[in-house]
Amino acid sequence: MKLHHDRIDVYVIDGHDKNTSGKRSFKFADESEIIENDYNEPLADEVVRLFKQDPKFRVTYVTPEDTFRSIANRANVVNLDYEKRGSRFDRAICISVHANAFGKKWNNANGTEALYYEGCKTGKKFATIISKKISNVYGIRNRGAKP
Repeated sequence: MKLHHDRIDVYVIDGHDKNTSGKRSFKFADESEIIENDYNEPLADEVVRLFKQDPKFRVTYVTPEDTFRSIANRANVVNLDYEKRGSRFDRAICISVHANAFGKKWNNANGTEALYYEGCKTGKKFATIISKKISNVYGIRNRGAKP
């Protein structure tokens, strides 16, 4: 079987689903709250759409539905799929979109960051670029690339 070294697997996860407890902001004075997935899902949809425009990428949307799956389960879906199909491509990235909230008030844990596999120079380079791009597009703090 011929390896496709010029192709990249892209896995997209839309963070936590709507039913995961704790994945929402503190309650505002009017008792409303921000649910993380209300922001994650449209952004993940757009990431999928953009990557699908280039045939170099094979895109797998891991969680296009609102059923409960823990983050560990979602990561396992990616890992199992890559183990099964990964020999066709020598590169893969996983994009997990989050809008995390915690605590009872606004705090400085905000902005964008991108994670990469420790020791992977290409992963670090990609994570640095994607974190900066997201920061620039949304006008939010860039927390940088983290192993």
